[in-house]
Amino acid sequence: MSTGAPPDTELLVRAAQADEGAFRLLYERHAKRIFAFILRYVGNHHEAEEILQETFLRAYRKAADFEPRAAVSTWLFQIAMNLCRDRARKLPRREAALDGFREPANRATPFDEATESEAKRIVTEAVEGLPEDEKSVFILRIYDDRTYDEIAAIVGCSERTARERMKRGRVRFLEGLKRWDHALSEVLGHGLF
Repeated sequence: MSTGAPPDTELLVRAAQADEGAFRLLYERHAKRIFAFILRYVGNHHEAEEILQETFLRAYRKAADFEPRAAVSTWLFQIAMNLCRDRARKLPRREAALDGFREPANRATPFDEATESEAKRIVTEAVEGLPEDEKSVFILRIYDDRTYDEIAAIVGCSERTARERMKRGRVRFLEGLKRWDHALSEVLGHGLF
């Protein structure tokens, strides 16, 4: 936030009073990080855009109800996470799209491109395979670099529980990668681990 820019709580109060400019500024400050979280959670660019829109629509509608027990960004992430969880309960699991991963500028060969694409798919499937409570903590910690205190506030648990979920999630994630490593060793004659 630049010097002289109003804090998030002030912007939210103004948004609750129908100040669209204040809400637009709040959106511009937080939409990119929240979208990245949603995209990693749902794995589909189109669905992530829809959830992002719904997140900010709900925030706008509930702005007057906000109680500053936590940061506005934490509150926005809570809304987004709850929408992601609702979607996960309603839709069957399916292979995640890889839209959220940045492509490198130069690739040497089609083999490199195929290998990179496969690696992304393996990582995405390992994250997708985590139970919902571990998945949300894992994504917030690894991809969004949140502290355990922030994660606890977003997911609604204690800091200790957030750490335990991360620990379990990390173990399951690595187990998911090792299953792929086993399959690779069958094909290549050696694994990665």
